[in-house]
Amino acid sequence: MNLNINMQLDNDAFHTACDFADFEIEKILRQVSYELFLMMESDGEAYEFDMHLKDSNGNKVGIAEIK
Repeated sequence: MNLNINMQLDNDAFHTACDFADFEIEKILRQVSYELFLMMESDGEAYEFDMHLKDSNGNKVGIAEIK
C-alpha cells in the first residue's frame, strides 16, 4: 500500500510570494492528513483513498491516493 501525492505548483496560488507558496503546500498537505485521519478513525484502516487537491483559489492542483 502506497500513498501517492501529485501536486502541480504552476498556478498563481503558488507564485504570489515564496512564503505563500510554502503556506499553500502546507495547507494542502494538512487537508490530506485530516481526510486520512477521518477515514482511519471511522474504518480503522485506509485501503483506498482518492482525494482531489485544490488550492486556495479552488483550482484543482493534484491528487492524493492510496493504492
